[in-house]
Amino acid sequence: AEPLARILEEAVFLQKVAHPEVLYQLNDIPENTVCRLDEPQVKRVFTNLLQNAADAIEGRDGDPAELPEGHIEITVVEQETNILVRFEDNGRGLPKEDRARLTEPYVTHREKGTGLGLAIVNKIMEEHGGALNLRDASNGSGACVEVTFSKIETNDELRG
Repeated sequence: AEPLARILEEAVFLQKVAHPEVLYQLNDIPENTVCRLDEPQVKRVFTNLLQNAADAIEGRDGDPAELPEGHIEITVVEQETNILVRFEDNGRGLPKEDRARLTEPYVTHREKGTGLGLAIVNKIMEEHGGALNLRDASNGSGACVEVTFSKIETNDELRG
């Protein structure tokens, strides 16, 4: 069992350093949120999703000087039995075609993409009994990617 907040904060910090031109907004994380997870694997999930968002911002059409500042908003939502982590960006958005195939290996819509990022994320989330959800951002232009983890409720489980 690991605290989700620390893993997420570390991943966001590293991406801020790598992409200082992007504004990262990490909203308040519910305190003491603990999930059963494999830290290196989950760090990889967060890093892949943040990197995808930064790439999508970089890949927007139009004059960079006239585009709004690149923005990635990360929100953690505590649900009854799950913890949902939402990554919303104002990048180029998800493709309309083949969207369901984005989690398959080697499917990419980026020039330099390998098509492995979301496939890896999807596999890791499946192994964690969680889920990956891709949809359009509420801002109308970007992407919204959500990953869901099962929450650990009782102290008994933590001792086990």
